[in-house]
Amino acid sequence: MRRLMGFFVVLVVLWCGWWFLGRALILREAKALIADQRNAGAEISYSDLGLRGFASRFDLTARDLRYRDPGGRFGFEGPVVWLYAMSWKPWHIILGLPERQKLFIAGQMLELEGRALQASLRAAPALDLPLAELRLSGEAITLRGAGMGEFTAGGVSLGLRDASALPDAGLTGGALYQLGLNAGELRPDAAIAAKIAAVTLAAAPAEPLPEVISALHLDLILSLTAPLDRHAGQSQPGVTALNLRDLSLTWGALELSASGMLLPDAQGYASGRITVTAKNWQYLPVLMVASGKVEPRMAPLLQNMLAALAQDAGTPDQISLPLVLKDGWMNFGPLPLAAAPNLAQPGL
Repeated sequence: MRRLMGFFVVLVVLWCGWWFLGRALILREAKALIADQRNAGAEISYSDLGLRGFASRFDLTARDLRYRDPGGRFGFEGPVVWLYAMSWKPWHIILGLPERQKLFIAGQMLELEGRALQASLRAAPALDLPLAELRLSGEAITLRGAGMGEFTAGGVSLGLRDASALPDAGLTGGALYQLGLNAGELRPDAAIAAKIAAVTLAAAPAEPLPEVISALHLDLILSLTAPLDRHAGQSQPGVTALNLRDLSLTWGALELSASGMLLPDAQGYASGRITVTAKNWQYLPVLMVASGKVEPRMAPLLQNMLAALAQDAGTPDQISLPLVLKDGWMNFGPLPLAAAPNLAQPGL
């Protein structure tokens, strides 16, 4: 019994030593990372940085955190951010966010609110700490910004995981990752809803679109120039190919789905073809007029064209149209939309 107690005491001492050693290493690396970011031109400030959680967790807390990345593309401001991991698996990190914070993306300031906002980051057990899986989720989310209005969602789940072993990824070469999104009870800004309600077309459906989009789903495979690991800040992974396996939306009677492949052309612009299928397509002219892509006087011509396509296909209430990306431009069927994204630009 005495030997057993002694063995137990040794284990406790070792475990406590491991926690305090881990605490010192984490604080040292966190401060080194902050110094490296500042040297690279980032703006970082906080009122307090501490680590607690003895002895089962490492809880790193930053209060009044303010961050701007060196390139000025992304920023964050929030009253508190929690970063914690269980002490027996420090490669699996949980990030907790406050109910209110500000995001800065490409010069645009966005306000994000929600409940149970958190992210889970799991690295593979290797020296380079390659990303195994990243998950973000939240409930009762509100996102608002100047020029974009206010969007709300009942719940959102976003995931990114290593897809190198996925048998049906559809892409080869590069570092492969699967991006997935599930969102429900999406409510567009009131100004958007008002524009849609103001559209009056002779052949429009009698039942208007509801205020709430019930479901949004995304399944996308990305091929990157470099893996997402601890060297990503230097390697700056960029997108070289996309396999859109499924993008679907359910908005009342309107059901949209899309799939296809995109690759960079000689100038680096996304090139390829995405097939978009619409069930109860009669809502599409209403949405296109409301978005400003189609003038009201051209809407009857668009309605007749879509009706003819549906009749030719033998599916009066369903059509399939190509979204074609070519020579740096995007066209949806016969309609020009916008410039194609440039996949050759470094960084995600």
